[in-house]
Parts: sequence; structure tokens; C-alpha cells
Amino acid sequence: MILLSCNLNNSPKEICTYKLNSYITNFDTSRFTKTEYDSPKITEIMDKPDIVKERGFYKFDQNNTLRFYAFLLNNKNEYNFSIEYDSLGNEINKSGTEVVHWYFRRLTNDNLRITFLLYSIHHIYKNVLIKYGTNHFNNIELQKSEAFSNIIGNTLELKISKANKSDTIYILGEKEYSCSHKIHIFTDFVLIPKEIL
Repeated sequence: MILLSCNLNNSPKEICTYKLNSYITNFDTSRFTKTEYDSPKITEIMDKPDIVKERGFYKFDQNNTLRFYAFLLNNKNEYNFSIEYDSLGNEINKSGTEVVHWYFRRLTNDNLRITFLLYSIHHIYKNVLIKYGTNHFNNIELQKSEAFSNIIGNTLELKISKANKSDTIYILGEKEYSCSHKIHIFTDFVLIPKEIL
């Protein structure tokens, strides 16, 4: 959900594509599958996480340029988050919110562990904070995911009490597009599943 944007660079748009070679050289080949098709000539890449069913899916065109990404939720290839690119690397279509995916785990009656994931191709996140009732986490350090490629995030533990039993978590911060240097202030939220609370 975009609240504000400001353009810090008025120069003409540059080609800012994400190439297949960038993926292959940056990630362990044992952690993804690669499928090539001839008509049309495209290459599909899919993460192979060890435990979870979710995974990243990439589609590259005949010039080995990323044209589509989706975070798949299951083996039926359903997804809530996706981005489509043109041949120059511009985002032309997006589904989903800022957070790619949330995970929740109840630790004790008073503690809840949450994990949030953000998409990192051409995105630089800064000053990320999370609010849950009276819990405030400022300047959260974002770490590369061990399970998914081009995904960053963090895991936090929240305190739950009768005075602080909200069902909504808010996240906000700054997102810079590394190609255009545009900066957006983003905000997002999620309802904690009732079975977790």
C-alpha cells in the first residue's frame, strides 16, 4: 500500500533488467530447478526449499530477462504476490501487498513468533518498523532468507497480554527502487489467524 512517493532522480529511465545469469551465479544450483522451453523460448526457475511448501517462481524470456515472478503458496501454484516486468525491467503489473508472506507460531500463552518476508529484486528497504499493540520494533535489520531466493525479512517475538491482545500487526518503512532511485513510504498490515490467538 503506497502512501507517498518522491522522485529523487529526474534523468531518463535506464534499462534495469534482472538477468538469468544473475540468478544462477548468486544461488546454489542444488536449491532450484531450471526448465527450458523452445516455443516460445522461455526459462523457468523454481526454488527448492527444504521444509516449507512455499517457493519462488521466475520466468525469463528469450533474452534471459526476468518477465514474471510469483511467490507460490502450494503445489497447485497458487499465489498472492507476483510482479510482471516489461523488456526494460520496469514493473508493469503487481498483485499482493508489500509483505510477500507472513508466518505465525504461538510459543507460549504470552508469546507469539512472527516472520515477515519482503521481495528484494531492485528493492532496498530502510527504517522498517513493526507495531503490534504496545509492541514496537524500530529499524528492523533485514536478513536474506535461507529458504527463498531474492527474499529478505526477519523473525520477531511479540508479547501478548489481555491489555495487548490485538489481532492486527502493522509494518511500515521506506522502499527505494534501485534503478530509478524513487523512494516510497510503504505500510501494510496483517490479521493474525484466530487459531493462533
